[in-house]
Amino acid sequence: DDSSDQPESELEDGMVVTLRGTVDSDGVTGTAEKVESEDELQGQVESVFPAADPAYLVVLSQNVYVDDLTYYGNVSDLSGLVNGDYVEVHGQRDANGNIRATRVEKLSGSPEIELKGVVSNLGATTFELWGLTVDFSSAVIEPSGATIAEGDLVEVEGTLSGDLVAIKV
Repeated sequence: DDSSDQPESELEDGMVVTLRGTVDSDGVTGTAEKVESEDELQGQVESVFPAADPAYLVVLSQNVYVDDLTYYGNVSDLSGLVNGDYVEVHGQRDANGNIRATRVEKLSGSPEIELKGVVSNLGATTFELWGLTVDFSSAVIEPSGATIAEGDLVEVEGTLSGDLVAIKV
């Protein structure tokens, strides 16, 4: 995620990956040329509900549901998380925009905030991702020369100060 030439040992159970490569003529085997791991979000835990059915936590105002198939890093389950912890979440969005977590990893320190989504309610210096306001007034937009448009799929990296203050989009 965001770095290249990493060893296979960096991959963990439950991470969502994208593979690029070739499939052999048998249609079953092949060769991976590139493996990319992409988390769905990275941020601070706002609430944890391990006894709910289904169990979930809230990160960046996003509901993150877990189940018996969810893998954990640096904790054994949701009971190892408290408000204020930083986590990286891998998974997929359901039809309601909630995240079905395949991996939840507790992070050390105060890492960067990351959130992916589709731009909505675009203004001159702000837009929304999953209901969270993003201030991109001083952000670096990549690739260089690109502009942000309503409906664009983006990844935002930044800090949380009420709104998500983007450093990079």
